[in-house]
This record gives sequence, C-alpha cells and structure tokens, in this order.
Amino acid sequence: MIATLSRVIDEIQTLSPKEKGFVAQCILSSLDSPQDKNSSKI
Repeated sequence: MIATLSRVIDEIQTLSPKEKGFVAQCILSSLDSPQDKNSSKI
C-alpha cells in the first residue's frame, strides 16, 4: 500500500494544474459518501 501511494503521489506531481484540480475533486467527492457499511464505524 505504501509503495502504491508513493507512486500515485509521484505521478500527481507531473500533472497540469487543471488535471490536479480534477483529481482533487474526485478525491473529495469520494469522501462525501461511505464506501461500505463499515466505513462509518469508529
């Protein structure tokens, strides 16, 4: 998981500002709703 996250961060740095904005919107919108039934449990 750490290696994948590191690769994603490296790839994001090569994107244009417009592409980075799109990625940020996708990430933020994915945080708006639970992904599974256990996601809201603490």
